[in-house]
Amino acid sequence: MELNERALYEFSFFKYMESIGYPAEMMLRNFKTLSSRHIDLAVFAEDLAHGILIYK
Repeated sequence: MELNERALYEFSFFKYMESIGYPAEMMLRNFKTLSSRHIDLAVFAEDLAHGILIYK
């Protein structure tokens, strides 16, 4: 998959998650973890301490 296609897919997934009720402020996009792994999208619970969905 080309980079542009992947970026579009990730953005579409983010917008889908918003459309089913997950607030944007409870989602993080495109970040690295302490172990240098890359996460495309993480959705957190209301306390913002517990991840409930991670998409790589």
